Amino acid sequence: MKLLRPQGIRGRLALALFVAALLAFAAASGAVLVLERYTLEMRARSLVEPYAQLVSVGAEAAVAFADETRAQQILDTLRANPQFLEAQIVLSDGRELAGYLARAPAAAFATAPPADGLRVSQDRHTVDLWQGLQDGARLHLVMHLGELERQTRDALIMIAAGTIVLLAVLAFGLLAALQRSIVSPIAALAQAVDQVRARADYSRRVPVAGADEIARLGEGFNAMMQAISERAAELRRLSVVHRAVLDNVGSGIVSVGPDGVVTTFNAASEHLLGYSAAEVVGKLTPAAWHDPQEVASRARTLSAQLGETIEPGMEVFFACARRNLPDVSEWNFIRKDGTRVPVQLTVTAKRGAAGELMGFIGLVLDLTERKQAEAAQRRYQDELEKTVHLRTAELRLARDAAQAANHAKSAFLANMSHEIRTPMNAILGMSALALQGELAPQQRNYVGKAHAAARSLLGIINDILDFSKIEAGKLELESIAFSLDTALAQLVDVLGLRAEEAGLELLLDIPPRMPTVLVGDPSRLGQVLLNLGNNAVKFTEHGEVTIGVKAVSCDATSALLQFEVRDTGIGMSAEVQQHLFESFSQADASTSRRYGGTGLGLAISRHLVRLMGGELRVDSAPGRGSRFHFSLRFGLQAGLSASLPATPGAQAVCAARVLIVDDGAASRDVLTRACTALGFRAEAVADGDRALQAMAEADALGDPVQLVLIDANLAGADSLDCVAAVGRRAPPLAAIPVVLMVSALTRDAVWARLAERKLKVGALLLKPLTPATLADAVNRLLVEPPGSSMHEVPSPPAPAAGRHAGLRGSRVLLVEDNETNQELAVALLGTAGIEVRVAGNGQEALDWLGRQDFDVVLMDCQMPVMDGYAATRALRQSARWKSLPVIAMTANAMVGDREAALAAGMNDHIAKPIDFEKVFETLERWVHPAATRP
Repeated sequence: MKLLRPQGIRGRLALALFVAALLAFAAASGAVLVLERYTLEMRARSLVEPYAQLVSVGAEAAVAFADETRAQQILDTLRANPQFLEAQIVLSDGRELAGYLARAPAAAFATAPPADGLRVSQDRHTVDLWQGLQDGARLHLVMHLGELERQTRDALIMIAAGTIVLLAVLAFGLLAALQRSIVSPIAALAQAVDQVRARADYSRRVPVAGADEIARLGEGFNAMMQAISERAAELRRLSVVHRAVLDNVGSGIVSVGPDGVVTTFNAASEHLLGYSAAEVVGKLTPAAWHDPQEVASRARTLSAQLGETIEPGMEVFFACARRNLPDVSEWNFIRKDGTRVPVQLTVTAKRGAAGELMGFIGLVLDLTERKQAEAAQRRYQDELEKTVHLRTAELRLARDAAQAANHAKSAFLANMSHEIRTPMNAILGMSALALQGELAPQQRNYVGKAHAAARSLLGIINDILDFSKIEAGKLELESIAFSLDTALAQLVDVLGLRAEEAGLELLLDIPPRMPTVLVGDPSRLGQVLLNLGNNAVKFTEHGEVTIGVKAVSCDATSALLQFEVRDTGIGMSAEVQQHLFESFSQADASTSRRYGGTGLGLAISRHLVRLMGGELRVDSAPGRGSRFHFSLRFGLQAGLSASLPATPGAQAVCAARVLIVDDGAASRDVLTRACTALGFRAEAVADGDRALQAMAEADALGDPVQLVLIDANLAGADSLDCVAAVGRRAPPLAAIPVVLMVSALTRDAVWARLAERKLKVGALLLKPLTPATLADAVNRLLVEPPGSSMHEVPSPPAPAAGRHAGLRGSRVLLVEDNETNQELAVALLGTAGIEVRVAGNGQEALDWLGRQDFDVVLMDCQMPVMDGYAATRALRQSARWKSLPVIAMTANAMVGDREAALAAGMNDHIAKPIDFEKVFETLERWVHPAATRP
């Protein structure tokens, strides 16, 4: 069968041509046979029909007369021709009239003879002819075709031989043509394919001629070889890169086939395990460097994790990866030399595009350094724990020592504060009482300076206490409604005296339309402004100190105000400003020696400003003064007026012409702005002469001055002379009201001199003026009719008995062990008409309460026999005294002292040294007016 199946395309093509030629020959032979039959029949007809025609003509008479003899004679003429094998004349009834036969004779046809016509019988090599005669008789001739067939066969053989030769020539010619145009190119292509397959020679190309399919096939082969060549070059490059990566990567990379035999073993693996790639690739499995005990342990672990039995062996390495599960494990690989190395092994499955498993890849990380580091870390951790334990013990001891020291410091500060405040209370109180009495000028000077020194010392003590509160984190703010005007007036009362003593002018720069009823902590705000003001006074030798306030923004519920304290002092450098707000910090040692101070004031002020939600900043330069400023947001009290009252309603008063006489340029500027903001037409001059000249010019213009503000301390002139000059002007101009602006220190002297010279002024106002004070004075002076008492010299302030009339007749129990403080308190309370009983300790206080009823108890805290806390707790146990007000009046002013007093049952707290007004204000909060007591 193989012989019938040629292997090459040439044999197949030849076979195809042979089969095609054979089929063509068969077809031609068939055609020849058909032609032969047709030709034989036609030649037989052409031979026999003429004889039949001759016989028919001669036999018609014989048939007509049934003349057998004649009929036989006619037929015998044919016998001489050997080709006629038979001849018959058959009558209509089927009887033979005459004839001769080559076959056995028959009397008659058993069946009716065939129809007329010529029939060739090739199996007998004869031709039969039936032809009709008259009267239904018929002529039958049988002619032998042997010679005719031979002639025809010879002709056909010649035709067939020629056909075969022609077909052979055509087949071989066609085969040769196909050989050149198809077989040879395909053979060359096949040979190229064999060479590429055998030698992987992708540079092989085949020649291409023409543009037929074979040419396109060659071009496709060449293009494919070019692409494969380029791809092979890229693969070789990538292989080099891949090999370089594998050999240079720091981790070992081992890949295995599905059977577990190693296929890749990089340089890091060689270095790690001590095997060469040649020893491993295609020869070993990973079991060569695994510890069998670890393999068995890993098999048990995997069996538990996967829920199926994993036998110790190769499956241990690939079980997770085969299931597409993460597989990261630690092993101790066995090197070729038998040593061990700790590693981390990560195994992943390598799959084909269809997901078929192609092997596994293992990434091996050397854990030697990490294990060493972990061991070292454990050692360090153990050592650290020991060190920490030791240090903790040391720190605990240090903490206990620090706490003990801090407690000792707090106790010392509390004790020293108490011990200092107790005599300080006597010094300040007694000096204040002395200054309220009749003293000679020299005595008043001495007592006043002692009183000022004591207040300075009190300020230092308060700074230290505030700093201790800040350190303890117990400095708290209150939130109450307060008047900004009142807070500034209290600030001016304190700071104005110090500024005047230093020869400075204190100014308030406040716009009239300002929110004044605020919600916040007025005490701490005042403390910050006082600290900044004292600081400005301290470092300013001449000029003025200005306190400014302005509204940055304001809405229905809150107002953002900016505060500033400006001075014309020595200023400071940028280097000094960097450390300005540090505790105990001053510019340098010379500053401390020259100006004094603890260096706590600014640090405390900045902390207070931050607690209130702002930030204290400074702008300064050496020799150009300083400006401290901060912004704070305050709430606005609902239902209360949030701004200054408007200027007087009368149009004439709103546009009143005001003349300001002040030798200070800054003061003139501030007063002018204040008057202008209030709606007045203000003009400012520096002395009395210019004032009179300005008034005369105004009169000449028909627009006279309606109010004159005169500074009582005009330089180089007597202010009262200016007042007198204004008063000497002819009526009706003499009715011009005069406001004399005085300082706290000169107020009494000015009163005396006005009385002595019998001069009248409309008002005597303390500098610096607030917009509210100025507006109130102008309203009164310009609205009330001339000649009222307002133009008389104002009376001195009323004594305490008049200011605190509601306390007159109150019964106060003073519990105090210090005799000097007893004397001070009794004298102070006596000025208000208060009845005082004195107890030397808590037990005496309880005895007094058992004998007599009191309206309030002023309780010292540290006393012999029974202190104030114990006494308060004792009296609170009685229903009779549960509602009795008890006010601590003590030198205990440290952090938590007020809270301790309230916790013991006291109602309020007054710190020593006492402030006279604060004592009376506190008593008024807790003592009912005399008219309401039984």
